Amino acid sequence: MPQVTLPNKQQVEAVKNDIGSINTKVGTNTDVGGNTTLFARLRQIYEYLTANMSSTRMSKVDSIDNTISSRQANWGATTTHRDRIDTTISSRQASWGATSTHSSRIDTTISSRASQASVDNLNVARMVVPSNTLRHSFAPERSVTGNSSKYILVAKFVPLGVGELKVTWDMKTNNSSNSVLMHFSPLFGFAISTHGWTDDIGSINTYPNHPSGVFVSSRSVDYVTITQILRVPYITPIYLHMAGGNSHSENTSYCRNINIYYDFY
Repeated sequence: MPQVTLPNKQQVEAVKNDIGSINTKVGTNTDVGGNTTLFARLRQIYEYLTANMSSTRMSKVDSIDNTISSRQANWGATTTHRDRIDTTISSRQASWGATSTHSSRIDTTISSRASQASVDNLNVARMVVPSNTLRHSFAPERSVTGNSSKYILVAKFVPLGVGELKVTWDMKTNNSSNSVLMHFSPLFGFAISTHGWTDDIGSINTYPNHPSGVFVSSRSVDYVTITQILRVPYITPIYLHMAGGNSHSENTSYCRNINIYYDFY
């Protein structure tokens, strides 16, 4: 038969004292000796952290969060605030034609915008050669009455390269004794074919011819078409003026259909 040993009275009292000592150290600021205990410090920290966490205050925090969430939803977002902002940027970028990351969208947007701008419209110093490709046109009829000191501006344009351009226009006068004068400016460094240059706008191995007419004047009472090659050494605005060639105030000069042709080389 197993032997059972019962604690004596002294041992029971010792256990009771230990339990009482532990009880005094749980949930209080100090123990029976007046010393602050670890359990007391933990309770102080808890009370400090939760002092402002009342149900009323937490309800207000939830209300603010819900408000932000509802505002973000107006941007087309449905998840966290950060994700909503990300989605918003994505949707806006998508309207620009982009489909990937923000940096890629911006890069794609810039590329797409640049591709939409025709290279022919970029004012850079490229070489241009005469051709049949129309670049600038001034169709309306213009007229001037008076002597050669009375000029009228009939066209102005900026060539998109340096080299040579083909220029054509129609001109006439109301009196065969009157000369119609056409004048390009600026003159410095520019040259115009006054006797008719070789027409080089055809294909290689074809027979060239010479443009008809002259640049500076015409006495025709009917419209004649003048074709000339303008040499352009630098990019600058070019102005075309017309004037009468004599002092008779009743003489009138006319021009129309001023066209400038060139290709990029």
